[in-house]
Amino acid sequence: MVEVIEEKKVPKARITCSNCKSVLRYGNADLHKDYEADKSNITAWTTLHGPMCFTCPVCGCKVSAGWIIK
Repeated sequence: MVEVIEEKKVPKARITCSNCKSVLRYGNADLHKDYEADKSNITAWTTLHGPMCFTCPVCGCKVSAGWIIK
């Protein structure tokens, strides 16, 4: 069982959806592996966790996003 000794704020980042241009805030828990990522997409491929993405809650399109390291 994991015990919380000292709780901190979860890091968040902002990104703009390339489809609808909405400004979104996400955390690492929102991300999932992007198995269809384009290798030329630097945003998706510059993390230790591989290509990551989430679904835009406004338009439903895939948003490539990097793992947040703070």
